[in-house]
Amino acid sequence: MRYTLKQLRYCLAAAQSNSVTRAAEQMNVSQPSISAAISHLEDTFNIQIFIRHHAQGLSLTPAGRRLIQEATRFMNQAESLESYAKELGDSVTGNLDVGCISTVAAIAMPNLMRTFYFKFPGASINCLDGNQEQLFEGLQDGRFELAMTYDLQLDNCYRFEPLVQLPAYAILPLDHPLAESEQLSLTELAGHPMVMLDLPLSREYFRSLFLSVGKEPKIAYRAKSLEMVRSLVGNGFGYSLANVHLHHSMARQESYAGVSAVDGTRYRSIPLSDELLPLRFGMIMLKDVQLTRLADCFADYCRGYWKDQH
Repeated sequence: MRYTLKQLRYCLAAAQSNSVTRAAEQMNVSQPSISAAISHLEDTFNIQIFIRHHAQGLSLTPAGRRLIQEATRFMNQAESLESYAKELGDSVTGNLDVGCISTVAAIAMPNLMRTFYFKFPGASINCLDGNQEQLFEGLQDGRFELAMTYDLQLDNCYRFEPLVQLPAYAILPLDHPLAESEQLSLTELAGHPMVMLDLPLSREYFRSLFLSVGKEPKIAYRAKSLEMVRSLVGNGFGYSLANVHLHHSMARQESYAGVSAVDGTRYRSIPLSDELLPLRFGMIMLKDVQLTRLADCFADYCRGYWKDQH
């Protein structure tokens, strides 16, 4: 666009007052500023907008009159857009799309959303779950302002704010020979059949834990969802590793007495004795994007939510 809203405002002021002098007084600018804006618009649109009358001000040409009518409508729309944008920036109501890593979304987000609505009943959160790559694409495409995920494979265009640490732990069938242990090492587990959560980042992360102690896992089965992993474990197909607990806070372990998988079978959660780097779960957003009022309130609520749950 080769003209500015300011130039249109100056031209409209001249049309309304039929005078460069009065338009300059009205807009609190110099007369040359008004004249320059008019000349620029006439050159840009290749029409004569005003007839200049010596010592008698201005009058619109037929083409200028039509242009001023359209310009007036355009400026009204621009002002409406500005008001709407300000409302988006200030309001704690409306719809907010939030991305969340698929391994956490079903466990953490529904309760978070429900309790957020208690505080902000005019807000509506839509959780879009996916893998890490899909979350990055959603942020870059503007589908959502922030996402909830792990601090893995983040480049410098993102800002990550940790909310909770998720140390790895083992889950085993109740009849597994190691199921009565109070703690387990990866060395003890490595020789037994493993059910691997076969998702991007997850499989690399869990394998890296074994490599950090000089072992390779004995992968017997692979599954694309936590539900399938837990059901396979509950049915005795092997042990698995996990970070996310079934409790919505993700900071408390399941009862060691046994937890039900989705098919009703049971398994036991056992902490690992190895000193392993825990995953960090938190919020990511683009560094150069300012959050709307609703997104900023949601982010602040998330900080307090996981602090209270931990």
